[in-house]
Amino acid sequence: MERKVEWNGEVRSIASWSRKLGIERGTIQSRLNKQGWSVEKALTTPVVKRANKVQSKINKESKAEKGLQWWINKVNWPVPGR
Repeated sequence: MERKVEWNGEVRSIASWSRKLGIERGTIQSRLNKQGWSVEKALTTPVVKRANKVQSKINKESKAEKGLQWWINKVNWPVPGR
């Protein structure tokens, strides 16, 4: 049997809160059990979407390359082989 949680005078299972609020069940469970959040905080704090690790690394590398290219253009350095 799944844990019931009361908030705003309404008692629901975590799965039911998940469907109602659009927050993943695992997120609510983690907030309550692992992170020790209050029920109110767990159910009302918006979920922050994070890029997965691969996408995050690609974005960082892309920014670094753009930064270097911008600097080369800015100081008008000759680029070998061009």
